[in-house]
Amino acid sequence: MLASAACGLIHSDMLIDTPAIADFLASVNGFSSIGADELGKLADQIEQRSYAAGAALLRKGDVGDNMHVIVRGRVRVLLSDGTGISRMVVHLGPRDLVGEMALLTGDKRNADVIADEPTDTLIIDRRTLQPLLREFPQLARFLTEILGKRLEQGGGMEWVGKYR
Repeated sequence: MLASAACGLIHSDMLIDTPAIADFLASVNGFSSIGADELGKLADQIEQRSYAAGAALLRKGDVGDNMHVIVRGRVRVLLSDGTGISRMVVHLGPRDLVGEMALLTGDKRNADVIADEPTDTLIIDRRTLQPLLREFPQLARFLTEILGKRLEQGGGMEWVGKYR
């Protein structure tokens, strides 16, 4: 994929075909419980994207309409306190998910996610994820567990969607 360097997107030798994407997802926690046929269908709907070191994958305050599965590279998640000062950094790498919190809660993104090195991701949007969550409760359970861990790491949250 070729894209503008101004956005931090780069060309990369990433997973190209649907079977390779499906095989990769089968090795990712949460997705590993989904059958090969369903993973193949999911792989057909996934966008592949590559980022240069220092590029932003996600920005605080943006709409959370998708999540990334990191294929290659490392990212840092910059969490800030109520005053806007970064107080914590979480590092994530291959087979980790990022952006799932805003996607699941419907809230805006609460952190910047920056590539520490050239990074390739698979992007799953809300429209693609919703039917999977209904069909595969184990995936929904896994994402809920991640959400709980991230809330705990970030010092909690007073509201999730319309719930206090």
